[in-house]
Amino acid sequence: MQLDLLPKGIRQSEQAVAETIENNVRRLIIDEHPVNPKYYDKMSKLLDALIVDRKKKAMDYKAYLQRSSR
Repeated sequence: MQLDLLPKGIRQSEQAVAETIENNVRRLIIDEHPVNPKYYDKMSKLLDALIVDRKKKAMDYKAYLQRSSR
């Protein structure tokens, strides 16, 4: 995916870019699932884990910034 092709409002936010990529991958998984259900079930679980990890790191970083600013 070329980030230059995303709307400016999305490109300016790392979170918006991440969510756009996640949504596009999820759409691909849903569209292709009937072709190879076992594979795309595995990909769906992997995507879920990546999303959880990204959100946890974002929360950890936010907490770190709050502690640092005190």
